[in-house]
Amino acid sequence: MQIACEQHQIGAFDGDVRAAVPNCHAHIRAYKRGSVVHPVAHHQNPIACGLETLDKPQLVLGQEARAELDDPRFGSDGGRHRLAVPGQQDNPPPNTNARIVKFTKDGKYVKEWGRLGTAPSEFRTPHALAFDARGRLFVADRGNHRIQIFDQEGKFLDAWEQFSRVSGLFVDRNDTLYAIDSESNPMRHPKWKTGVRIGSTKADKVVAFIPPHQTDSFQGVAGEGVAVDFDGNVYAAEGPISRQAAGGGITKYLKR
Repeated sequence: MQIACEQHQIGAFDGDVRAAVPNCHAHIRAYKRGSVVHPVAHHQNPIACGLETLDKPQLVLGQEARAELDDPRFGSDGGRHRLAVPGQQDNPPPNTNARIVKFTKDGKYVKEWGRLGTAPSEFRTPHALAFDARGRLFVADRGNHRIQIFDQEGKFLDAWEQFSRVSGLFVDRNDTLYAIDSESNPMRHPKWKTGVRIGSTKADKVVAFIPPHQTDSFQGVAGEGVAVDFDGNVYAAEGPISRQAAGGGITKYLKR
């Protein structure tokens, strides 16, 4: 599996397109397996399609391998400024976006749902998206310390809180769920460690844990994006908090 990490998030799919990598300049690039240099698709400012405002897209996701998805594209939109993520601040601006946006496979705007808040179907920085084999959409509602689950029309199904303050999500072909926490600390999410929590899309239960890079703090530091290859090896895309301790941009954890 070829992974190119420009900033923070890694998305990897089971079909012909192997990875989709968003960066901090609102670019999305998709790569085929074995493609090291040339992307097979490039989308700039994907959240702008049909919308009044262009905020910072956290992740745009399409999964070509799963026919039941009918090949849609979904985007999460979590703020209005590039230097901060206001949706997860204590007093976010009232016009802060917090929504999921759905597009057709060729980029046409379909619908959106969500607003700033803490109730079901409300968000404080929706930071990552993933689908399970049933076509359910898992959203990392980072500022609310939970994962929210929806059908593809935006109907709220459930909310899970055992996976901590999730920055990145990945679901493999066996519906194993990987959730990486890069931000827990005594101020944002006390008594929780950063790291990768592993479970199933069937239950709000953590069955394994990849610990963070050790620091002088209890919570340690971990990356923002997570992906898993066919052999079960886990990759973390290091962000600004963890890059120095990790010693690089991507950390690979070998399956035992």
